[in-house]
Amino acid sequence: MDVTDGKARKRSNQHTATSHCPQCGVGRNEFHKFHRPGQGLFSKHCSLCLGNDLTGKPRHFGECLICHKDVSQSSSEAVYKHYQEKHNQLLTQDRTIHHLHREVCPEDYPDLDFNQHYGLLLTRQNCFRDKINKPLTEYWRTFVGTPTLIYNELRDIRDHYREAFSNFFGADPITLHGHVSDAANPLLITSLIQHLNNNISPEDSEKSAYDAFKLRKEQTRSPNLAIMEGSYGTGFGPLAYNAPCPWSSTVACGTKPVVVRMGSGEIDQQVKRAKAKHCVALLVEIVRARDGCVMTAEQWEMTVQACRKHRMILIVDEAMTAIRCGAPFAHQLPEYERHGRPDFILFGKGIRTNGIAIDWKGVNVGILRKITAEEQVDVVVMWQKRFTEIAPPEILLQSWGIIALAQEQDWPQRSIRIGQTLRTILMSFGLKATSIWGLHSLIWLRRGESAVDDSAVMSANAGPHYTRWLPVMDTVMMSEEEMRNKVFGLGSLTHRRQVVEYFLNKGWWLGYCSRCGDTMETGEDREGVRDRCMVCFARPCEVCESGPHKCFAVGVERRG
Repeated sequence: MDVTDGKARKRSNQHTATSHCPQCGVGRNEFHKFHRPGQGLFSKHCSLCLGNDLTGKPRHFGECLICHKDVSQSSSEAVYKHYQEKHNQLLTQDRTIHHLHREVCPEDYPDLDFNQHYGLLLTRQNCFRDKINKPLTEYWRTFVGTPTLIYNELRDIRDHYREAFSNFFGADPITLHGHVSDAANPLLITSLIQHLNNNISPEDSEKSAYDAFKLRKEQTRSPNLAIMEGSYGTGFGPLAYNAPCPWSSTVACGTKPVVVRMGSGEIDQQVKRAKAKHCVALLVEIVRARDGCVMTAEQWEMTVQACRKHRMILIVDEAMTAIRCGAPFAHQLPEYERHGRPDFILFGKGIRTNGIAIDWKGVNVGILRKITAEEQVDVVVMWQKRFTEIAPPEILLQSWGIIALAQEQDWPQRSIRIGQTLRTILMSFGLKATSIWGLHSLIWLRRGESAVDDSAVMSANAGPHYTRWLPVMDTVMMSEEEMRNKVFGLGSLTHRRQVVEYFLNKGWWLGYCSRCGDTMETGEDREGVRDRCMVCFARPCEVCESGPHKCFAVGVERRG
């Protein structure tokens, strides 16, 4: 929904007649006492002004928002000219430096979107700035300039990506795919186990550990997986039988996974029986994606012990929990890591690449023959050489950038602070701590809670009973003051109106219900789909709120 030309002209005429700078308050006549009249200097000042500093003088950004050149000693006219000539950015009283700042530095503004395309985005920052990683930036410039040439650098990019991933996560990415559901495939996992079997000699390994990789004929002919009760499953394939969403469960196929019930207290015997039923691995979640229930350290210890005893490959699904839960991977939190580590890790979503990583210190892998770091790389690359391309180079670059930024800014530690902030705010709205599930910044809430509905942020659907908050890892999200003033409650209305205006001018839509987090139709063919509320920015679906929208901000019925 773009603003019409007529409305734009009307606003422009209103601003042209402005007699005072809306930021610092200086009047047009007073301004011209110290500056030559004409040349549009007053308008240029208004488009760049940030208000007065402590001495009462107008403030401007000290460096260019785009190229970061120092402009602290430059006049408003020179800065205005710099943006226009160097970056083709025309600043006006309708599109001021504030609008440009929101575009190029969105991470400085609290976000109302806690869906982030179902966790695909971990930040709104630009990961390709020189000061983050210069080689990465050069590769990205090559891709943007001449996309076909970047394929000549694919091997080097792959090596850089693998090194960055290994240094940060402590595991090697061995196989990459388009979606994490592709990686949670019994056939793929079985082939991967056989690949390790073929490249690690039993004479050099502890026999009991080697047994975990020496599969029986029944396991290779009809492999299966064991999963913990309540696991989220996958979007398709065998694990979709256990998915909470009907669009997944109705397309399930293959052999149903064996379900291990954590609460029964007989994990050891269940793992033993699962192996007898051709299961090649046990797949668990530290934070259950269905409802946010967190595995206890005691449960993790029993699981590790059972997999070690019965030589069952242990896999942890970290697609949603990576970085968001206080450690690079959630199972690396001290309370879990002290009991042991998994053999394989499923990763994806916010990391931008999706696949399986191998932990050379895993419960079974870790007691194999002690191979050197160079040999570990050989095992990984040998698998990847079976394909002409492990992943598109632009995806590897994006993932490398996310990992570099996460390491530089310590996002795992930041996720703890963000989680504390959001949980404190939720409890101030009347929710009990026991009604807020998940771990640190990864939050599950029960649908229908008034505190959840009135928060008016875009959440991510987690099935029929729960919705998730998946906030970005930007610094501003740690500030309780900023979040209260600009996201939650009546104090957020000014910021929300600015977001509404910004989205309207961009012609953008948020395609998720602000209550259940389910996807809503967007685009031109939107008959029967309500608009967002122009006051609180909420956009509930007809299932969550039939009839007129009741805006929390004004307490009256208002159409979206």
